[in-house]
Amino acid sequence: MKQKFNPKMSMADAAEILQISIPALHARLKSSGLDYSKYGSKLFFKHETAKKVFAELVMQKLPKIMAFHNVRGGVGKSLLAFMVAVRANLLGVRVLVIDADKQGNLSESFGIDSDNKKVLYDILKNPQKTAIQDCIVNICEGLDLIPSNVDNAYIDTALTVDEDYRLLNTIYPNYIFKDFDIHKNYDLVIFDCPPEISYHVQAITLFCDQVIVPVTPDKFSVHGLEIIQSLHEKLKKWGKIPELKIVFNKFDNRTSLSVKTLTTVNQKFSKKMFDNFITQNSDFPNAIERSLSVYDNLKSSDAKIDIDLLTKTILGI
Repeated sequence: MKQKFNPKMSMADAAEILQISIPALHARLKSSGLDYSKYGSKLFFKHETAKKVFAELVMQKLPKIMAFHNVRGGVGKSLLAFMVAVRANLLGVRVLVIDADKQGNLSESFGIDSDNKKVLYDILKNPQKTAIQDCIVNICEGLDLIPSNVDNAYIDTALTVDEDYRLLNTIYPNYIFKDFDIHKNYDLVIFDCPPEISYHVQAITLFCDQVIVPVTPDKFSVHGLEIIQSLHEKLKKWGKIPELKIVFNKFDNRTSLSVKTLTTVNQKFSKKMFDNFITQNSDFPNAIERSLSVYDNLKSSDAKIDIDLLTKTILGI
């Protein structure tokens, strides 16, 4: 039997983020009547309490729309989108995750069987019958998902055949999110893009404030990064384009390939690189296999530290 998805913010982590002691934070929660729980000897809380605890710290640079994208598969787009969404949620951020990949790996990571769910293509196919609200699945408090299935393979056909959809910079604001105030309902929107540069991916890119490209220790993912950078240059004709950022994923300092690839990417794209990288860690696939995040337990780990640093950087903390 699978454990229920149940991410937690430990009191110790929260105290460190706020730069106060655990007893001081404990006293603050009690005096404010904020909800928290205990597991063994450890205290933790969830999204609703986090909204109050981290409000002044987190909300400065939000709302924000972002995507994880690389034309190379297997670089960890879905995993990073999943983990960052969970950690942001535990920092009190209202998160919508959009699985835009027809393979549906992100939906599966959340434990969602999306075969019979409404997906993005349903909106484009019949906007009179399907609205964005029909596609949203609640995962836990403050965290929602728009799942994906193989039907999303038809999105590009819809974008090329229907004349209403020819202007790529209007697809999301005017059609997908028509009559739905995305910034009123969410603080952070995260897309998991398919590994391609299709019309749909271009429409997503034009809707975003930031695109994060995961790069792994192989020449093909670096080449994928170069393709995406070229795509962004071409999209300038539409006006505003998102900030392009790079995160090095699956880094292993025991291998010369990791060190060599990281050095190469730093030399070519130093101004676009996040300062921290994600190390190779078995905690990630082990959690995903059970449709859990690394934050479903209260144990400290290098995996948690890596995602925490990336998430705080994205949120501007």
